[in-house]
Amino acid sequence: MWVEFFRVIRAVSQTLASSAEIESSRLMGMGLFYSFKRHLLPRLLPLIVTLSAFSLGNAILALATLGFVNVGLRPPTAELGLMMTELFPYYYEAPWIFMQPVIAVFLMVLSLQLLSGRVK
Repeated sequence: MWVEFFRVIRAVSQTLASSAEIESSRLMGMGLFYSFKRHLLPRLLPLIVTLSAFSLGNAILALATLGFVNVGLRPPTAELGLMMTELFPYYYEAPWIFMQPVIAVFLMVLSLQLLSGRVK
């Protein structure tokens, strides 16, 4: 999933590299590290954090999905999708026990989505 990061960061970096701020700091004799730290990083960091939160949420959902269809990790390892598979036969007897890993996945992904929207 690194392609998403590369494309977004490259597009924003190209527009920022030709901005007046970067050119004026070059004309003043500032180095590349100063321009990166002062101008590029503050504008790229919120994008990186937002993309990271979305990618982490997608990875959690993918891992839980693979575990639910018995393609992911094997039984000695604790994994939420595998817990759902093991608890599914007991759904009619104790539905809240089955819902615990479902709620955990839901809350993790929801919290990452809400966290990504807070960064500016």
